[in-house]
Amino acid sequence: GGTWGPETIIDNQAANQSGPGGLLQTAAGTMLLFFARFTSTSAWQLKVFRSLDSCYTWGAAIDLHATTGATEASGGGGPCIQLSNGRIVYMTNVRDTGGFFSAKLLYSDDDALTWTLGPTIANGTADSKNYTEPGIVKTGGSFPTETLLCLLRNDTEGLIAKASSADSGATWSILSTVVTSASSRPWIFKAASGNLILLCRT
Repeated sequence: GGTWGPETIIDNQAANQSGPGGLLQTAAGTMLLFFARFTSTSAWQLKVFRSLDSCYTWGAAIDLHATTGATEASGGGGPCIQLSNGRIVYMTNVRDTGGFFSAKLLYSDDDALTWTLGPTIANGTADSKNYTEPGIVKTGGSFPTETLLCLLRNDTEGLIAKASSADSGATWSILSTVVTSASSRPWIFKAASGNLILLCRT
């Protein structure tokens, strides 16, 4: 980080707010940038951009919003991950107009060219709560029994909650509270030591 090259414009949406939501270099060397656009209809629209040349140039945005089937979809907290079998996993929070946000999983088996909607980790509609900004980290194992941990923000109650998966994201445990008073998204990382690091504002 001592010196930097020239700035590259990846997404030029001057009329709309937009924000990055995760960066990943896949096993194939592809760089992925997840991005949420705030449109004129006041709804978040989730996209992903791919670069095949170490971020010098970027392809057109791939629409992830349509995959969710929801009115509104934005990125989660923290990076995207890739499982041992090559599957790319990204967390999103989605809702329909006027409804509650739910945390869901998106995955791709073709280096992020196409995407599939996976299971719901936290159902905001059923619980009458807003579950937002989910993040995910690998904690061990190999596919199809990789262990994953999801941390998300419960906006309704002002806390950080977690859910875990022991089958590479196919099923998830019920939510439990990690931080009882929080006012930001949770950023979760696994250090080289194996320890998990959680960053959030309380």
